[in-house]
Amino acid sequence: MLFARKKDIDYIDSLKETLSSEGSCLLPANNLFLAVDQWKTLNYMVDKLEYKKIYKRGTQTPVSYKASKIKLPKRHAIKDKIIYGVVTSKQMTSLVRGLTGINHFSVDRCESHLCEEGDFISIDWAKKNLGGSHYLFCLFLDGSYTGGQHIISKPGQTDNIYSPKSGDIVVSTCDCFHEVRPVISGERKHVFISIQPLIRISPDRES
Repeated sequence: MLFARKKDIDYIDSLKETLSSEGSCLLPANNLFLAVDQWKTLNYMVDKLEYKKIYKRGTQTPVSYKASKIKLPKRHAIKDKIIYGVVTSKQMTSLVRGLTGINHFSVDRCESHLCEEGDFISIDWAKKNLGGSHYLFCLFLDGSYTGGQHIISKPGQTDNIYSPKSGDIVVSTCDCFHEVRPVISGERKHVFISIQPLIRISPDRES
């Protein structure tokens, strides 16, 4: 069982406190919340996705990046199923439970983003497209880049500015706003996962 050691439990408690007070927290890669083979699987499958360039400069919510929606795996490609297998794995379930207290969760939205030189995501765009979820998990994949800082804003508080590395995970609550500053060079890849509590209805209440 994950987080069985006292130091792991203490660390999760510390992250949970930060998440509660600041609205976001960073889980660095060296904590290995996902296994090495799971990260390799994510990187391999994400590279095989088909990306569409999203470009809306000059509008009220300018944005520039490539995106690929990762769909529920019922009737879609095997790569979606494998990515969802990592997203809903025991390790991720344990991490979600430890940080949020949600015992059973559903994935409201799952996408892979590729930001190249000059690409960015505006805070206005993120407000319109990432709202409504209880928590947002961002898994940062292999890639070397400069710029592209991840800004997480919580009303009434100082912005949290992250420069995530490969294998890092950033978690935020639903009342935070996200922004990705322009990438100066290289490629910035991440998978974001919108988490909702899964409400289970008992059989006697379904009738």
